[in-house]
Amino acid sequence: MEDMMVDNASAINGRSEPHLVAITGNTYNGKIAPLGSRDMAAAAPRHTNYFRSAEWSADGTTLLTTSYDNTFRTFILPPNLLSPPSPPRIHHHLRPYSTHTLPSPPHAATLHPSFTLSYPSTTLFLTSPSSLPIRLVSAVPTNSSSINTSTISSSSSTTISTSNSANPPPQTSPILATYPLTNPHTEAFIAPHSLLFTSTTTFLAGFDSEIALFDINRYGASNGGPVERFPTIPSKRKKIVGGGVGMKGIVSALAVSGSPVAISVGGGGRVGDEGYERLGAQSQILAAGTFTRWIGLYDAMGRGGTIGVFNLGGNEKRNENDGDSVVMGRQESEGRGITQLRWLPGNGGQYLLIAERCSDIIHVWDVRMSGRRLAVLRGRRANTMQRMGIDVLDGDTVAAGGTDGMIRIWEGVGKAEGDLWPAWEWKGHDGE
Repeated sequence: MEDMMVDNASAINGRSEPHLVAITGNTYNGKIAPLGSRDMAAAAPRHTNYFRSAEWSADGTTLLTTSYDNTFRTFILPPNLLSPPSPPRIHHHLRPYSTHTLPSPPHAATLHPSFTLSYPSTTLFLTSPSSLPIRLVSAVPTNSSSINTSTISSSSSTTISTSNSANPPPQTSPILATYPLTNPHTEAFIAPHSLLFTSTTTFLAGFDSEIALFDINRYGASNGGPVERFPTIPSKRKKIVGGGVGMKGIVSALAVSGSPVAISVGGGGRVGDEGYERLGAQSQILAAGTFTRWIGLYDAMGRGGTIGVFNLGGNEKRNENDGDSVVMGRQESEGRGITQLRWLPGNGGQYLLIAERCSDIIHVWDVRMSGRRLAVLRGRRANTMQRMGIDVLDGDTVAAGGTDGMIRIWEGVGKAEGDLWPAWEWKGHDGE
């Protein structure tokens, strides 16, 4: 698969059709040895070095990608991205500014929410390699080899050269800090499957039936453990949903609402339980999803009480007009575990987008009151165990990529109930 960037150009069906402005080409579309040497020329059993993910920085200047070779690559966009390239050619060629290779596959990664290219102290990302502590890494290396969080909001800035004229080799992104998360009984490292910054200096990590809060100023083997740990079930010994309350399973997705939400609360019961529906105060809500298809809602960005939990399979009201189709012997709405959560801005911030693996739909849930499913975005084409990402382009427009190389756009999300099909689509790449 090729990594590409697009801009709006000619019209298609009354809309602007994106066209290619920058590309990595086939640089990362070769083969790599699954073990041992990663020399692209080595003669060994090989697998395609596909991109696993790509994430924009908060300032829109940088892309952070992960690939099959366990390498993070930082691509800084050229300032003349939307100008014709020189020498004349069809599009710009993207080259990595820096790389960071892990010794084991990463389970999760996230960029710092205040990422600003001109302030290298903010150009950070977190990642959780398997069987190792969580890492804080500099995406834009500087001369400093240690973390200095006091400068995150500093007024000093640095000019980063983004010229590709000399084609310099990428720099190595250094590890600035580590945060051990261990099993209290075995002392083995736990690699969280989800990471989320809740402020410029705190982040959450989701793992098996638990969420941990970290302070990035507390790092290292001696004091780098979590500040707090929040079990999602009352007892780890009662794995069957905590004996009836809470949610079990690996916490695979985390998202905080962008604005306070007026939501009903009920002392940690399941959505729909008696006593659940009483009006609560407005608060920023943490949504946590699991591979077992549970959603948990937590007050005060996770530090407050449990608002409620619900299951994607157990609360659906199926009828003859529901429209679910059978895919591979199962209902189309029945995915294989939650991989991404996104809050839809506007409308009071009460709508939650839920994406699953092995599912061709995106759920739209209204978390107020009974927490019902409002709508279903159909035609996603993501019937794979890979994490296929979704994104919100503006207040009511959602985009998602498919296994067929198409990028599909749904419009008016949150304004209507029932099934919603893509308003338009375009071919993103010809890979598989």
